[in-house]
Amino acid sequence: MESVSLLSSRRTAVVTFVFAILGVGLTRFALTLLGVPDRITTFFSISAVIGVGLLYFGLTCEKWRDRMIAAYVLFVPYTVIAVTALGYTWITGQPTIFQRHEHSMTGLTVGPHFTVMLIGGFSIEPWAAFAFMSLIAWIAMWVRRVFARETSSTIATN
Repeated sequence: MESVSLLSSRRTAVVTFVFAILGVGLTRFALTLLGVPDRITTFFSISAVIGVGLLYFGLTCEKWRDRMIAAYVLFVPYTVIAVTALGYTWITGQPTIFQRHEHSMTGLTVGPHFTVMLIGGFSIEPWAAFAFMSLIAWIAMWVRRVFARETSSTIATN
């Protein structure tokens, strides 16, 4: 019995999401460095791309291993962009949209924020994404079963 992994069965989707996250993240970083106001830069949302990815992979990945891989596919590129931008801010002292003020929205200064992003991006964030995608997969499975029962009972009564 041959096992097909997410990376081979949904290669186009995986590549699309990786490049979308990297593209949006690099765009945010570049716009910040060019002095574009945050009110414009925020329209380039990595969170929106990841949110769509969570829904897509949650609905299409039936195996838990594929959902775990998908979680890392979504969060590793994000972590690379965020850590790079935070590292830039930490080294140069020039704020970016990833750390605009002395304290980030988490209340952390840039050094601890960098560390938390680096650790969280490879642990808690993908694990939470995996749990969310698994919830979506469970709900989708339940809905499919309910509709399959209703369809089969309707066919049987006709």
